[in-house]
Amino acid sequence: MNFVTWNMGNRKGAWDYLLEVIKPDFALLQEAQVIGQRPGHVLWQAIGGNRVKYREKGRYRWGSAVWSSKHELKEVQVNTYRGWIQAAQVAQSKALTLVSMHVELDRAGRSIPNLHKMLSDLTPLLEASPQVVLGGDLNADVVFDKRYGTRRHSIAFDRIEDLGLSHCNRLIDPGQRGTFR
Repeated sequence: MNFVTWNMGNRKGAWDYLLEVIKPDFALLQEAQVIGQRPGHVLWQAIGGNRVKYREKGRYRWGSAVWSSKHELKEVQVNTYRGWIQAAQVAQSKALTLVSMHVELDRAGRSIPNLHKMLSDLTPLLEASPQVVLGGDLNADVVFDKRYGTRRHSIAFDRIEDLGLSHCNRLIDPGQRGTFR
């Protein structure tokens, strides 16, 4: 099975690129907008006014999504961070849980406090699921710790690994990691 996690940035042509070039079996998407009929199966919800940073001042028309090329998906209820987190199970086999999450920066420009809150809210689901693929735009990287002389990001990724998940960003050279910065 091929998985991709991607912040689509609500860009024009992103869905075409996903479907025609990347061609994954499963996609964990952030800043995705689901409009009209697309091939495959998707669970998605717009963030709307569920903003952490600005509350009701703005309404995002995009959100996090879980997409599958062939497998029907069953939504897994996550009663927190609506639109920021989307969870699903493959309908035919409840053994695989897919979680797409996007961590918004707070008013001070930090992601880690929101990441810890999200992980706390997801812990029961992550501990109860036999196989989990969690991916997303966490707005976090241990490279920031080196830049700012902190351990906040390292602690968050240690926590992710303590939940039994692998931090696949460790496989990518820090100089090769993609970011808008």
